Amino acid sequence: IWESALFASHHELDNLIVIVDRNQLCILGETEKLLKLGDLEAKWNSFGWHAVTVDGHSYKSILEGFSLIGNTSGKPLVLIANTTKGKGISFME
Repeated sequence: IWESALFASHHELDNLIVIVDRNQLCILGETEKLLKLGDLEAKWNSFGWHAVTVDGHSYKSILEGFSLIGNTSGKPLVLIANTTKGKGISFME
């Protein structure tokens, strides 16, 4: 994925939007205990993207992120959507 991220930044693909589902989990458990991902927004910014963290369960928050389309100074846009796996289903959350 990182090679593609660098390619998009290098070619100033400001019409490209990526949404990262940041649910804090991976197949074996919690990401930060097993494989620290750290500050994803800072990582994407360092790859030349315009990164914004949003509430992945809120259409309003996601649409606010989309409102940045065309206003990223030639950078691709990534929305880091914080989510809860199984949101709204008590036995799955």
